Amino acid sequence: MSQEDVCIVPLGQVDPDVERSLADWDYRNGTVPEMLRRSVV
Repeated sequence: MSQEDVCIVPLGQVDPDVERSLADWDYRNGTVPEMLRRSVV
């Protein structure tokens, strides 16, 4: 995975529903950075 594949968004700037759906997609595809994984759980 390259850096270009990661889109970092400041916490609190994303709609909660969108953030959850993105997290679900990332979890299924195994593309969640460890830092974001800790913040979402």
